[in-house]
Amino acid sequence: MKQALAEAGLDPESLLEVASEGIGVESGERSASLLLDRGDLPTGICCGNDMLAFGLYRRFARAGVHVPGDVALVGYDDIDFAANWIVPLTSVRQPTREMGRMAADLLFEHAAGGPEHRHRRVVLKPELVVRRSSGALE
Repeated sequence: MKQALAEAGLDPESLLEVASEGIGVESGERSASLLLDRGDLPTGICCGNDMLAFGLYRRFARAGVHVPGDVALVGYDDIDFAANWIVPLTSVRQPTREMGRMAADLLFEHAAGGPEHRHRRVVLKPELVVRRSSGALE
């Protein structure tokens, strides 16, 4: 994340990381409460998954914080519901079908490879699906 900030010409030290003890909506709400208690909201938040982002959104809405007007919000996984959220959620979509196919291929290679088999690393490229929550479409 710090490298991405630097590449965008932003100060990497401005990154604020908030740890979450879970991955669900309730954990997102607690993380939003921590940010609200801090008093100085960041301009944008990237969540580890969409459910956390939904929780942040819910807590912010109760506090009168507008997404994306006051804070931009991005999730990860692009679950089906992300496009239909109150404010459609910008999210990172992983190529899940290709991931499953590649995992099966690697498993079969490993099983059939014998002692000469060498593990290989495969990197699949995710896709940023831009929607209103990040402010990009306003």
